[in-house]
Amino acid sequence: MTEPETKTFTLSEAIRIATQLHREYKLEAARDLYEQLIAAAPEHPDVLHFYGILKHQMADSEAGISMIRQAIALAPDYADFHINLGNILVQCGRIDEGTEEYQAALRLRPNSCEAWNNLGSIHRSQDRIAEAEAAYRKALEIDPKMIGALNNLGHIYWHRKDYEESTRLFCASIGIDPTDPAAHKMLGMVYYTQGMPDKAAAAFKQWIDADPDNPAAHHHYAACRGEAVPERASDDYVRYTFDRFAQNFEDQLQSKLHYRAPALLEQAFAGRLPAPEKQFDILDAGCGTGLCGPLMAPWARRQEGVDLSGGMLAQARAKQCYDLLEEAELTAWLEAHPAAYDVVISADTLCYFGPLEAVTAAALSALRPGGTLGYTVERIVDPQAGEHSRLSASGRYQHTAEYLAATLEGAGFVDIDIREAHLRTEGGKPVEGLVVLADRPR
Repeated sequence: MTEPETKTFTLSEAIRIATQLHREYKLEAARDLYEQLIAAAPEHPDVLHFYGILKHQMADSEAGISMIRQAIALAPDYADFHINLGNILVQCGRIDEGTEEYQAALRLRPNSCEAWNNLGSIHRSQDRIAEAEAAYRKALEIDPKMIGALNNLGHIYWHRKDYEESTRLFCASIGIDPTDPAAHKMLGMVYYTQGMPDKAAAAFKQWIDADPDNPAAHHHYAACRGEAVPERASDDYVRYTFDRFAQNFEDQLQSKLHYRAPALLEQAFAGRLPAPEKQFDILDAGCGTGLCGPLMAPWARRQEGVDLSGGMLAQARAKQCYDLLEEAELTAWLEAHPAAYDVVISADTLCYFGPLEAVTAAALSALRPGGTLGYTVERIVDPQAGEHSRLSASGRYQHTAEYLAATLEGAGFVDIDIREAHLRTEGGKPVEGLVVLADRPR
């Protein structure tokens, strides 16, 4: 019998194969090969660098940071190592350390447009707008076609309400890459902010024409047209949107958008629940990266999280405060777990639902008698007669307090409390929201 042929690769060939698997997001296969490479060449800086990035992507950021630091110690003059380490540190909330790495990269390579752009984003997150603008412009001096810098500068002008310049910048991005989702979305938002829904719809239609299979394009187009509005955001849209931003989601929300929904819910629960003694079984419904998990942990005997985005769940897993994390659609999960929870918390997940009757009834069924539901949604500030939900150009649904109260009462909830609050900042304006608590009868 002929023995199967075994192919031998050189170290450089094996690294090329591993990084190709990595780029294709075949993370487990890439990990297995990186581990073999580490065993064969434990001090190879490229292997340490790439495996460090992978470790971070697989929710082991500390190990990833350590590996990239080892790579830098072995090859201190390689700017890309510093940039990628800076990216991971920033995503972990270690802004000062990330800044130091970008500055180190610029000392090695002053014409690194990526380092300038990333440094600009740090300045912007700290409201140092003049410094952010200068950094973005420096990146564009080096590479006038850098889409990230064009879009970031466009955001600055959008916040300033200089719609002409922000339109020019987003159009420039689209001219370079007609499928760029960020530029298309923001161009539509610029028009929508100015009260031009037809132009916003045309911008989203242009996005559909350039990328017809993109679920986000179709979702935002429907929002502007107000025609054939879906009852909730599709599973594909949710996965597409949140998988893309999972790595830097928390940085975007907390440093740039001043996101408050989890903290507002924690405060609301603190006024409703008894003192925390790890006595409740809790479901984080639409857990995302797990921002609610640490806040609710003092009350949790067992804490579970469910979300449609695998990328978000990977970030939540790193927080190590959940006993179970599952990728699933929310209403179906609630219906499949009758009387399983004492508390259901949902921060800004129901913003992706229009009609709330089904998910509210499912939440009641998933709670034990006396259990508490708490959630946040965006508020319609100018409801029309008979209007109870609206799909905005942001792609999120807004609701009225009257509709929420009626839906909760109709499902059988009692002790309903609905309060207005600012959930975050967007486009330089506060996003108006509602913080809701309600109990299942005992």
